Amino acid sequence: MKLKHFEHCNVYRFLLTFENGEVKEADLADLIGHHVSLEALNTARIDRP
Repeated sequence: MKLKHFEHCNVYRFLLTFENGEVKEADLADLIGHHVSLEALNTARIDRP
């Protein structure tokens, strides 16, 4: 599945929208918590080729 859009909910929780229309809520703390500070989360974006 390819990520189309994301929405920051709070802390490290995001709503992820995929190209097939599926929407999932995910806690990404384990994935990005050690690499991205809470203050930097508002700078997140999806790189487009």
